[in-house]
Amino acid sequence: MKRSGFTEEQIIAVLREQEAGLSTAEVCREHGISTATFYAWKAKFGGMDVSEAKRLKQFEDENAKLKRLLADAMLDNAALKDLVTKILTPAAKREAVARLVDAHEMSERRACRLIGADRKTVRYRSRRPRDDALRSRLRELAAEQRRFGYRRLHILLRAEGCMVNRKKTQRLCREEGLTVRKRKGRKRATGTRAPILVEARPNARRDWEERRTMKASKFSEAQKTFILKQGADGVPVAEICRRAGISQATYFQLEGEVLRG
Repeated sequence: MKRSGFTEEQIIAVLREQEAGLSTAEVCREHGISTATFYAWKAKFGGMDVSEAKRLKQFEDENAKLKRLLADAMLDNAALKDLVTKILTPAAKREAVARLVDAHEMSERRACRLIGADRKTVRYRSRRPRDDALRSRLRELAAEQRRFGYRRLHILLRAEGCMVNRKKTQRLCREEGLTVRKRKGRKRATGTRAPILVEARPNARRDWEERRTMKASKFSEAQKTFILKQGADGVPVAEICRRAGISQATYFQLEGEVLRG
């Protein structure tokens, strides 16, 4: 918006001349303004003194400044929402600044201030050599020895006469995707294991199995039929076992004997 060449005091003085009795045309011709400008001043500053006009101008400037700050804050929030990934590494910061400049038409200075990046970091361009021959040899060695990590590959390179730093070998292996996954360790039992039960006398477990079998065979055929008939009538197995004084294992053993018979 074009700023007026008249101050508030001058505008109030022009309006006072018209109020004193001069015609609008004479006032406009004398001060070199148009009639539209005069009536715009009158609509804005009519009935005010110089102090009130200055206060109105100050309020307008503050309001415009607040609107500009609000617009900048909204633009910054929209730009940050567009950057969904975390911005931690220098490469990520350079990519984020380039995206803000291209997509949101920000200046480089403002984009760096928004994400907290140094302009030197953003403008930095690596002068590191590509090392294509070394990368190719690393890929060949990794293809021959698939379980070799960067330390063993570094030893093989040194044996071939390639005097390279270990950290550089590690970086090249990481960039080429030659990192070997660590093997997971075997799962070990936690705590103390329960000791194996030792019977007090020989064949004790066998005698217990025989007693369990004898318990199921002590019933007569009529008793077995009566017990199994309750199950056929829909009585729950737990209730049948409670009435007969037997376990569920004994009940199913009786049922198996009848089916086999």
